[in-house]
Amino acid sequence: MFAGCADLRAARIAREGRVREPGERTPTAAEFGLGSGTTLGIEQGLGLALRHNPAVAASRARVSAAAARAGIRRSVLWPQISASADVQWSQKGTIDPSTHTDVEKKVSGGLSLRMLLLDFGQARADIRAALEELLASDQDLASSENDTAFNFRQAFFNVLKQEELVRVAEETVRQFEVRLKQTEGFVQVGARVRYDLTKAQVDLGNARLNFVRVRTALTVARAVLQGTLGLAEDPRYKVARPEFRDEPSPSFEEAFARARRDHPALLALDFRERAAEAALDAAVADLFPSISLKGSLSASKTMSPVASPWGWSWAAGPVLDAVLFSGGAKTFAIRESIASLRVARVNRARTEQEIALEVRRACASLEDARERQKIAALTVKQAEENLELVQASYKVGKSSSVDLTDAQVSLSNARGEEVQARFDFQIAQASLKKAMGIREGGAKKPEEKKAEDQKPEEKKGEGEKGGGP
Repeated sequence: MFAGCADLRAARIAREGRVREPGERTPTAAEFGLGSGTTLGIEQGLGLALRHNPAVAASRARVSAAAARAGIRRSVLWPQISASADVQWSQKGTIDPSTHTDVEKKVSGGLSLRMLLLDFGQARADIRAALEELLASDQDLASSENDTAFNFRQAFFNVLKQEELVRVAEETVRQFEVRLKQTEGFVQVGARVRYDLTKAQVDLGNARLNFVRVRTALTVARAVLQGTLGLAEDPRYKVARPEFRDEPSPSFEEAFARARRDHPALLALDFRERAAEAALDAAVADLFPSISLKGSLSASKTMSPVASPWGWSWAAGPVLDAVLFSGGAKTFAIRESIASLRVARVNRARTEQEIALEVRRACASLEDARERQKIAALTVKQAEENLELVQASYKVGKSSSVDLTDAQVSLSNARGEEVQARFDFQIAQASLKKAMGIREGGAKKPEEKKAEDQKPEEKKGEGEKGGGP
């Protein structure tokens, strides 16, 4: 009772909801230190996302729940001690009132102890299954952190991309405004026909419409970024521009080999397969009896109508528990455990195949984005040179307004493609990192977690693979 005071206090705090863990409520931008005029860096934002994103918070809570379940399984190996006390009032008699006895008051109390001695490996198999589930939950947390980190990076780069596209659109609008003024002057002096003026007005309108579109896309991109941070408001902070680096990319074989070794989704399924094996061991062991040591000490005293001295008794000895017939429940439990083990193996194989496809796509997207960057840079240079030639030709009347519009639109599109390719490359790098299972958060590696959670006796039990009867 006294050892549980801290847990009871934690239960009251959780029940009342006055103090909530990160992710249990929507924080304000002020709590993040974000506001108008502040700047959000990618590492700062990544830390905020991993701490406050609800998906990561839910995974952290599931790890705590799995740790508690493992503790419940461990408790079977400890002595189970209970105490009781009661007060009874009793009276004897018949229908004839003259035969009624006086009301007797009796006080009694006792202690009992029971400790499991032998259950043919069922308890230790249950403990192994719970520990493997705990390790799997820890890998689920790592997966959630990696997914959140990728979503944040993608949203972060999308905001930067849309900001640059807005600047490209603004520059395009400015160019078409200059061209409209030039065309108005040409029409006034009779150097151009009225059609050229109308076309310049239409082109400017289209450029302004495109500017509205990309500005709206920027608003949406910022909203997505707030969601990855766990915010429900946009404090209009600035997004810092990280240094772009073209790091050497691994081959598909190298990337997939690392994913098979380190990807938290695969590791979680490995642990769940082992948990299913331990559950099967426990189901088989449940066919056999269990032997426990039981002891009790009791005392009682009659308080009225005549007080008596305390009387006491004690008992101790082994207890054999065996189920002789359960309607087939135990054998059906074994069949269910066999099926669950096969499902765990199928899930592992399917996830490995899905990760292989994800890694291949990420590698291909990264190479595609790298080549697109090179081509886009050349295309921008070519479009700029072409626009200069067409503008010079247009001023002397050798090019039409259609040629000039085409050249300006081509330059705008080329700049947009260059921006798209540059940020697609950054997103592709983050995608490959996620596909390889590179850890982003603070989840521990499997071997560290296992060493921390397992007691020496449980490590021994784990080594006895299939350690049933």
